Amino acid sequence: DLTFLALLLCVSRTGIVVAAPYYSLLKGLRSSSGAWDEPFSPERTTYQVRLSAWEPTVTVYADVDFNRYLSASDYPVVTIYGHRADYGPGKPAVHEVELGGSPLQELLREVDIVVEPPADIGHTAIQ
Repeated sequence: DLTFLALLLCVSRTGIVVAAPYYSLLKGLRSSSGAWDEPFSPERTTYQVRLSAWEPTVTVYADVDFNRYLSASDYPVVTIYGHRADYGPGKPAVHEVELGGSPLQELLREVDIVVEPPADIGHTAIQ
């Protein structure tokens, strides 16, 4: 499982430091075409998409639950097929995967989705 957990320290109103697990899961995943090998589950980070016909590209949309974070600097890093996807409130992480090949090649493609905490939780804003 490529989902990573980290501890995020929060100070309550009483001044007591409380450790909470860092939330780094997706709330949804979809693609422009094809069918996913299994129904979406936030615990999974690797999926296979089967295309019914040859297509040179597939666009993947990963939905982040923005209500789980205090600021943009706490948003998780979403990597789709080796590329860091840009996103923000109201906008999913999106990446167009260039599949290449030809209509004669196998139609099963594996698209990796990795979700992890930012390198410096609370100090690095996503540009």
